[in-house]
Amino acid sequence: MGTLKLGRNRFAAIAGAVALVSSSLILQTTSSNAASERVLVIDSEFNHKTLDPQREFEDGGNMMDRAIYDTLLTFKGSDASKPVPSIALSYTANADSTVYTFKLRKAARFSDGTPLTSADVVYSFDRLKNIKGNPSSLMDGLTATAPDKYTVIITADQPDTAVPVKVAGPEFGIVNSKLVAAHGGYSLVGADTKDKAENFLNTTSAGSGPYMLSKFSLTTEVDLVANPKYWGAQPAYSKIVIRNVTQAVQALDVQKGVANIALDLSPKQTDSLSGVNVTAGVSTTVWFLYSNANPAISSITSDPNFQNAVRYALNYSDLTAFAGKGSIQAAGIIPSAFQGALKPADATKQNIALAKADLAKTAYKGEPIGLRYWGGGAWEGISFDDFATVISSQLAAVGINLKLEPTPVGDALTTYRNGTDTMGLWFWGPDWPDSSNYSTNFGPGEKVGLRAGWAANAAPDITKLINAVAIESDAKKRAAQYRQFQLDLNANSPFIPLIQSPAILVSTKNVIGIATNPIWKVNLTELK
Repeated sequence: MGTLKLGRNRFAAIAGAVALVSSSLILQTTSSNAASERVLVIDSEFNHKTLDPQREFEDGGNMMDRAIYDTLLTFKGSDASKPVPSIALSYTANADSTVYTFKLRKAARFSDGTPLTSADVVYSFDRLKNIKGNPSSLMDGLTATAPDKYTVIITADQPDTAVPVKVAGPEFGIVNSKLVAAHGGYSLVGADTKDKAENFLNTTSAGSGPYMLSKFSLTTEVDLVANPKYWGAQPAYSKIVIRNVTQAVQALDVQKGVANIALDLSPKQTDSLSGVNVTAGVSTTVWFLYSNANPAISSITSDPNFQNAVRYALNYSDLTAFAGKGSIQAAGIIPSAFQGALKPADATKQNIALAKADLAKTAYKGEPIGLRYWGGGAWEGISFDDFATVISSQLAAVGINLKLEPTPVGDALTTYRNGTDTMGLWFWGPDWPDSSNYSTNFGPGEKVGLRAGWAANAAPDITKLINAVAIESDAKKRAAQYRQFQLDLNANSPFIPLIQSPAILVSTKNVIGIATNPIWKVNLTELK
């Protein structure tokens, strides 16, 4: 994916040297420098498709939009379990978690100086719901109203204890309703065809956050500049440059000081670095494999016996070792830090004899089975290409012949979301940090379930569990239900949880306040 190459020819070498010198000059600051004199350079492998907050649903877009658009609540540092005030100074909930009342900050202003009011919040939430894009499901069963200029009420059709953590997500970013409407925005029913504001929001900021968008590309660079009319304290950096760079170049850049932060290095790559800070831990990102359960896509991968053959053929210890220090096997689809997560003892274990026996029950005769993934991409230090190769080798040992189909991220996301891939290798970072994010996505007939061809009536017992946990408010009962949900997925679904990847951020010594976050990876507004 990266656009920067080293050593291609003499011109590239000269350009690289100039970039190194100029970047070094930019990055040389002292503690007395004002924000207006500081530039932060971040190397990342791009996976965003848009910065329209009501349409974006990728991890990279989350990080950028978090800096541009305020939300009612937010998270501080690495703690994504407890929302803290942002535009909403406070909120209350009724006894059965169906009505939430948020009191807004009166001093908030958009980047053009327009006051932010409850009308902007309702417009943004209605637009999120009615655009019917990838994040629109976050508003399922929710309705936003504004009884006065600085009060917002969110009403849920049924008990929903996750509302406070949902509204902290960048998809709930509050836009300047008048500005967006003037540039093609539409929030009411029919917005899926009538809203034309995406291109505008990919060129211009319409938020109230600490930063504004100044340059946008899906392939090269995104630039953010400090918002001079921000209602809070000014950010430490006047400009943030986020560049699309391969893992190998990221390692060189951060070591030489050409970049301040590298987002995608593996544990092995960090071993050879010196003079930098490495923040490491276990992420909440779960990598998973799926075999399409739709017979119209494949009569082979839709066979539960084939799915089980894949499940038991994999050597999970080797997959974890491949991912490197800090990674763990994903015992279930819900990451280890969340309510109801499975224990290591619950995890699927390799069983070659059982894998071969299950495969023998299918009509599979060794023909190539396509495996689609983000070609050339990496996330949290893990290369899709390398990971797919390891998986292919393991499955070949039991007679399953994969045809690797590396695909540019935009096209790969499209076929994945359309449910047309025979098999897929992907990861899931939580849209909101609660186990409900997984039960509402990975069940039969749910969003990711449908991407894997898993029809709504495919597993009634699992659907019953999903419906029960959605209205359960007792924490112990919810944890038990989430646990059973995952055990059932591990035994009877097209999904195979693989690993939780390491959470690694590498930064130069002059960057202060860096911390991993499961929603936006790193909070750019907290950096000093």
